[in-house]
Amino acid sequence: MRSFHGYNFCKYEIRVNDSLIAGEVVISLCDKELVRYRAIGHGPGGLGNVSDINGDGKCEVLISSESTQPRMRNTYIYSLDTTAALLMYVNGDSSGLSDMIVYDLDFDGFPEFIFFDMSAATRVDDYGWNPSGYLAWKWDGSKYRIANYKLRDSLMKIMYHTDSLSTYNAVQNILNEPDTILSFNPHDRSKHLKSILSALGFLVYTNHLREANMLIDSAPTTDIIAKKKFKREIWNIIEKSLYWKELQNSNW
Repeated sequence: MRSFHGYNFCKYEIRVNDSLIAGEVVISLCDKELVRYRAIGHGPGGLGNVSDINGDGKCEVLISSESTQPRMRNTYIYSLDTTAALLMYVNGDSSGLSDMIVYDLDFDGFPEFIFFDMSAATRVDDYGWNPSGYLAWKWDGSKYRIANYKLRDSLMKIMYHTDSLSTYNAVQNILNEPDTILSFNPHDRSKHLKSILSALGFLVYTNHLREANMLIDSAPTTDIIAKKKFKREIWNIIEKSLYWKELQNSNW
């Protein structure tokens, strides 16, 4: 056994069969099997270093394995003592979460787990809009929780390279000059409505709901009924995210 901050845990191991094309991967802690899955063309997936990633005094290990869905991965975080306790699990086939990033957003010494939310991704009429944004999970002392509104400023600065004032000014510029759409990168200009719509995911996922509504209201139509219908369609799609309720309570 190895010792870490007074806790003991057994050596873990990875077993893979001899096939280079497709093989079964088994990750175990002592005699307890943690994960078993099929690896297709990419080896055994990722096994992170054992370390205390949440400050609870115990070691954790991050395991990432292949999913059947493109860009999606199964993600497991285990706490290691004399047993292995599952702290977080993301099912790559059904979660709608992709492109995991491990990053310490608030510089407290413990990383957050950031995913792109594709669970509400769809098209709206002919606009081709995808209301996706980043979701960040943070350790609250007992479990991992979505913390987007809590980490709003950090998400904006690190993931979207902007801030609240720049965001508000960008929306104002769009409203004042609808033919010249200013993206949140001040050096990037576009004249396509998709550029407006693609910004909505960023606004919603960083609690800029006022600016999101302003942007939706800028849809290029003078038909009030059509505009109201468009606005309701947009919010219906946003609220279909599997994580919408958690997002609303993420300023804990």
